[in-house]
Amino acid sequence: MKDYLYRLSNCFKLTFSAVFILLLSMSAFAFQNTGDIAGSVRTQSGEAISSAEVTLFAKGCRCKTECPREPCKRCCTPQRSVTVNDIGSFRIANIPIGNYSVGVEASGFEAFVAEVSVELFQTSTVDVVLEQAPINNEITVIPNKCGFACRIKRFFKKIF
Repeated sequence: MKDYLYRLSNCFKLTFSAVFILLLSMSAFAFQNTGDIAGSVRTQSGEAISSAEVTLFAKGCRCKTECPREPCKRCCTPQRSVTVNDIGSFRIANIPIGNYSVGVEASGFEAFVAEVSVELFQTSTVDVVLEQAPINNEITVIPNKCGFACRIKRFFKKIF
């Protein structure tokens, strides 16, 4: 009888340990409600833009309507930001599932904004083709704040 109770006790311990480990692993798995965003940034001719910055914004960001030509950082608070690698690729990992705005900026190119949906354990792809920014040939002349009367006063201060 003691032998039977001893075996039953060991069986209970083993079963309890297995259930505990199973529940622990399931709870750790449940906390990973994330996905990834990956993609590339290229010019219209297909060349990689390695200096581009890719920024992830919270869902509900209205960058397209508030400032379509300005950097999105003026409209929304960025959640994460990465720089594109040498071959023009980027990856933002472990993003909670949901809808986001992705902004892409590079010197000499127009800003780009796209809406993306991140799904559980999936990699959403955002392939970006940036357009060349128009060259601004305007020259801004800033008038001297010291007018004619001011210059005369300076002239007389130097003489006297």
